[in-house]
Amino acid sequence: MTDLTASAPAAMAARTAAVATASGAQHLPRFLSSVNPNAKHLDPRLRSYGELALAEAEAKLAPASTADFRTQLTACLTLVAPTGMSPEDRTEWLLAAWGTLKDIPPDLLEAGCEVARETCDHPSKIVPAIMKLADTSWRKRKGDRARVLAVLALPSEVEEVADEDRCTPEQAAEILRQVGIAPAETVETRAHRGPPTSPTREDYIRWGVDPADIPNSAASEEAA
Repeated sequence: MTDLTASAPAAMAARTAAVATASGAQHLPRFLSSVNPNAKHLDPRLRSYGELALAEAEAKLAPASTADFRTQLTACLTLVAPTGMSPEDRTEWLLAAWGTLKDIPPDLLEAGCEVARETCDHPSKIVPAIMKLADTSWRKRKGDRARVLAVLALPSEVEEVADEDRCTPEQAAEILRQVGIAPAETVETRAHRGPPTSPTREDYIRWGVDPADIPNSAASEEAA
C-alpha cells in the first residue's frame, strides 16, 4: 500500500490551522508568544487574555465523540477486516480501539484514520498507526495547555505606588501623634556632643525604669 505517513503530518497541520482560522481562535499562540518563558510575574492586563488562551487549549484537547469513533474506526475496520472476522469480533475490536483512543481529539482521530485506511492491511495495525500520527501534535497540545496553566498561576506584577500616594515623614509623624505614640528620636536629636557620659537618674526614669531599681551610681541632672 502507499506510504502516506510522510505527508500526513503536514496535511493534519493544515487541517488544524484551517479549523482555528475559521473559528477565529488564535488566542493560544499569541498569548504564549507574549509571555517570557522565564517570567516570575504575570502582567495583570494579560490575565483575561490568558483565560481565553486556556479555553482554546482545552477545546483543542476535547475528545472525539462516540459518533466520530463509530464513523472513523468502522471505516478503517471495514477495509482490512479478515473474511472470517465475526460481528462479535468486530464489536470487541471497536471497543478495544475506543478504549485506547478515547481521549484523542476529533481532528487527530480523523487524520490518523485517514492514514490507517491507506497504509494498514490488518486490524492490529490500525490503532498503532493512528497513535503514531497523532503523537507529536497531541503532546504539543498538552504541553501548550500546561504552559498556559503555569503562566496563569504566576502572581500578578506589583504595581508601583505613585509618589502622591506615599506617606511622607511629616504625615507619618502626625499619624503617630494622633494615636498617642511619640515619634522616635532621630540620630541627630540623640547625638551626644562632648565626652562620654553615664546615664543619669532622669535618663532611667525617662526610659521607664522603676526608681527603686535605678543604680545608686546614676547621677542626677540637677546634681550635674
